[in-house]
Amino acid sequence: MSRAEPALQMRFEAGVLKLAGRLGVEEAATLLGEAARHSAALQRIDLGALDDIDSAGVACLHLLRREAGSAGRTLALQPVSSRYRAICVAHRLSTD
Repeated sequence: MSRAEPALQMRFEAGVLKLAGRLGVEEAATLLGEAARHSAALQRIDLGALDDIDSAGVACLHLLRREAGSAGRTLALQPVSSRYRAICVAHRLSTD
């Protein structure tokens, strides 16, 4: 019996945490833990391969950006698909 692939796949490479799959309430804690492991080097979160994001996922991204800012770092969220750009704008989550 094979194990099911997790809803959120993450890969950290050269300052970028690449996300794929779903970022929702069930996956938020996993993302926070992975981001904490790489916090000193994390410069960008790549949202380009996300299939789905809910309000908990957006809140998680807000928290990560706020934590980076408090530590004197900038955390970019790029690229964001046109489908999710509207969600980010609605939640005042800058993608610059």
